[in-house]
Amino acid sequence: MCLKNLMKKYFILLLICFFKFQCLFGQLKGRINDENEKGLPFATIYIEGTSTGTISNAEGYYELEIKEYGEINVTYQYVGYKKQSVSINYRGNPILKNIILVEDENVLGELVITADREDPSYAIIRKAIKKRNYYKNQIKSYESDLYVKGLVKITESPKKILGEDIGNMNGILDTTGQGIVYLSESKSKFYFQKPNKTKEVMISSIRSGSNSLFSANQFSWASFDIYSEYLNFSRSIVSPIADIAFSYYDFRLEQVNIDANGFTINKIKIIPKSKNEPLLTGYIYITDDLWNIYSTDLILAGPALKNTFLDTIAIKQIYIPIQKPEKWLLFSQIISFKAGLLGFKMMGNFSYIFSEYLLDKDVSSQFINNEIFSVDKNALKKDSLFWSKTRPIPLTREEQKDYTIKDSLQMIWNTKEYMDSMDRKENKLTVLKFLTGYKHSNTFKKSSWAYPSPLSSLRFNAVEGWKLDLNIVLQKSDSTFRKWTIEPKVQYGFADKIFKPSIKAEYRFDNYNQGFISFRVGRQNVQFDPRQPVNERGNSWASLWDKLNGLRVYEDNFIEIGFRKEIYNGFFINLMSSLEDIKPVKVNSQFSFRKPNALYEDNIPRQDLENVALAENKYWKNKIILLIRPGQKYSSYPYFKDRDASDWPNVEIEFESGIPLEKISSQFNKVTLRVRDTYLNLRLIGYSSYNIEGGTYLGRKPSYFGDFFHPMGNELLMLIDPDLSSVNLMRYYSYSSDNYYAQINFRQHFNGFIFDKIPLLNKTSLKLVVGFSALYTPTNGKYLETFLGIEDFRIGPLKLFDVDYSWAFDSNGFRDRGVTIRLAQILNN
Repeated sequence: MCLKNLMKKYFILLLICFFKFQCLFGQLKGRINDENEKGLPFATIYIEGTSTGTISNAEGYYELEIKEYGEINVTYQYVGYKKQSVSINYRGNPILKNIILVEDENVLGELVITADREDPSYAIIRKAIKKRNYYKNQIKSYESDLYVKGLVKITESPKKILGEDIGNMNGILDTTGQGIVYLSESKSKFYFQKPNKTKEVMISSIRSGSNSLFSANQFSWASFDIYSEYLNFSRSIVSPIADIAFSYYDFRLEQVNIDANGFTINKIKIIPKSKNEPLLTGYIYITDDLWNIYSTDLILAGPALKNTFLDTIAIKQIYIPIQKPEKWLLFSQIISFKAGLLGFKMMGNFSYIFSEYLLDKDVSSQFINNEIFSVDKNALKKDSLFWSKTRPIPLTREEQKDYTIKDSLQMIWNTKEYMDSMDRKENKLTVLKFLTGYKHSNTFKKSSWAYPSPLSSLRFNAVEGWKLDLNIVLQKSDSTFRKWTIEPKVQYGFADKIFKPSIKAEYRFDNYNQGFISFRVGRQNVQFDPRQPVNERGNSWASLWDKLNGLRVYEDNFIEIGFRKEIYNGFFINLMSSLEDIKPVKVNSQFSFRKPNALYEDNIPRQDLENVALAENKYWKNKIILLIRPGQKYSSYPYFKDRDASDWPNVEIEFESGIPLEKISSQFNKVTLRVRDTYLNLRLIGYSSYNIEGGTYLGRKPSYFGDFFHPMGNELLMLIDPDLSSVNLMRYYSYSSDNYYAQINFRQHFNGFIFDKIPLLNKTSLKLVVGFSALYTPTNGKYLETFLGIEDFRIGPLKLFDVDYSWAFDSNGFRDRGVTIRLAQILNN
């Protein structure tokens, strides 16, 4: 027995030694310093003649895996420093190699720049511009390995927010109020196919303190192609080698040096002509004779993006020759940022390393659909031994500590005892929670129930008077993100004295494809336009303050079943079938704060309607809605699909059939077509959003007014988050049609293009917007509305409202003008 135990211990010891050796095998490691022995962060190290390499960590330390014995040349490179090549004779043992890089020597002769002689950088930039498309399009396809490491750190934090103590944020912050909030690494396969198709397949991932497969380590989110005419952030940025670059930048040749491989490198300073426009500053390094990009060291300021959260974004890139002389590709990219929000200050950096390029490989099998990113279901199963062996960037001491602490905390966070203890803390009912809304959770069982703020549950309208709208939301989900939601609701009007109970049950059976089955039954007061153009909260204030009640409703006793799902990528179907017993309701209250003697208008949408249009009736209604998003690109995670905005407009086709259950009503078949694009990128002049819609009836016209077409009007000074199809000054239901209609809404968001040029305004987040709405119905004729607006009034990062000034015209000419304040959705919560 003793011999058996001894053999067991010996075997385990051998395994430990073996794995320890494996971790060290093939490692060239050391530190890269400057002349003052200060570590150079994110320096590039690669084996010449290959795309195998790495970068140093934030402290200058590096590790490079060597796979073959023999003599190799290793290149050490840092932007602004002289490249150094070192010959290594690798025999299988770990090698320690510390490197000192010195700043580039300037071999540029003394130049005298006179009024009739331009800086020599302009000739270099012209040649780079001439070859921009050549380098952008020269490679047909490739496959490569991609390593990404992302880190986001809070560097300063407030003690309290809105009176609530910040504390240590569950162990994230230390005693100085600092701490890493995001640390993640991933390895992926990256595929490219001309002209611009890319795909990432994440094969392994690790995230400090989390076992989630969802991470920000996605290169497509941070792709920065300097060879493109424009670089896309929240605004389009002019590339310093764009065809129009000379209109936006000045240039200065600051240094010329010769690297270890004999390339002559021109260091050119980029000087934006305007500090407020979305332009870059920094340096671009261009290779002589080839006129390609050697490296970049660029900065983008947050104010230039009209972003009050970001301070600066820095982008450093290194390109290396994959096939000499002219096939150079991106080897490393470092994006660093500084930002501030609600008293927090934070910084972060994301490192991207491409390696093992295989040029001109047939990768067409990766592009049989529009998936641009996917995560292998086994990506989380790689342990710490795997990462210690294959991690190309060594961890800093701070990162090592964070992994150690967060991994221990994660073990605690995932226990039932911890979840229950946190739930007991969060589930305590306080006065503040009672007033703002309360949620009771059982995290371990993935269940919860919640009710909204009682303050938001109290409304007013002329039909119901003061109205209570009370509901509870019960939810239960599982590990595959299937979820039950049950929402019982009761409404009671103190003027009409009618209880209106209802219940909604919904089952999400397929989270990846947004598959839902729903059931509703009950009684509610419903607006004639099912899109609900009148916001109840805004209408309450308009009624109580100015005695203006725009809400027009009827009582609906209903039972409804529904189904919706994405059947195919970008093709969604929504099916609904309902039985409805519809009854007219009347004004029951004349209360207001300011105008007790004035009278509310009757609860009639239009005075010219016949009695049958508002009479009590019963219907069986069936509806099918098809939403088509052509060219929709997406990212795939287990049980989850992240859909990107399509470059094409959304197309929605709606067909509704109404079968009357009483002789007073008539059957109808209603068809509506909508084409909508909320972001049509127009580069420097901003973006456009538009909505084009129209509809008609097949056969007989509807008899009930609620089944008419209802172009969305507005009568409120302040409306909350209006739909793109909303018209600012048109009375509700004034252009409703029982025949056909056609409508277009257009908004041009200049996104700083105009205000960048106006002093003082160029220091703010404000942006100019212009547009129009136009519609036509055979009964009322044409309606046109133009407007001029200012958008993005905000406090810090929180958007509050936009302001439009509109002019309205109808078939008789000028009709009205006025101001509309379009409140942000946050004000509806």
